[in-house]
Amino acid sequence: MWDYVTVMTNNELSKLLDKKLVGVATKKDIKGLDKRVASVEQTMATKSALKNLVTKEDAKDFATKKDLERFATKKDLERFATKKDLERFATKKDLEAVRGDVQKVEFQLKLTEQRFEQKLEDTFSKYTKEMLDKFDQVIGELQMIREENVFRQAQFERLVERVERLEQHAGLQPLPAVL
Repeated sequence: MWDYVTVMTNNELSKLLDKKLVGVATKKDIKGLDKRVASVEQTMATKSALKNLVTKEDAKDFATKKDLERFATKKDLERFATKKDLERFATKKDLEAVRGDVQKVEFQLKLTEQRFEQKLEDTFSKYTKEMLDKFDQVIGELQMIREENVFRQAQFERLVERVERLEQHAGLQPLPAVL
């Protein structure tokens, strides 16, 4: 397509702008143009030439308003996260840092758990040993008391027999039994 530099009146320019057939170039745009020299025929565009730039035939390949309605509009996209919203989410770097922190905490937790279990086991073993030693001592004393009772019972029975024999020999009445 040709780059046109056209001289026209303000009235003609405003009509073309209303129809959106041309745009207005700034000084910066003009400086950026190639330094070509245009002929008089190229620079003078008539109204009829402008009307024929884009015809209905040329426009049939373009999307219609109905075709464009199927696409999302700016209003439809407002409910999605924006770039500003996404800046608040965690990045891969943030997640890796958190993962490292979690691994450290898990390791410290395992060490603490092992120390606790060891301390609990040591304390339990200590008290268990103390209790078993005391139970052994009590059971030993109980067994000694039972053995003494068996011995004293036998001795008591011998004394009772002896007293009965003496009472029989002396002819005395036996004493009533004491419960």
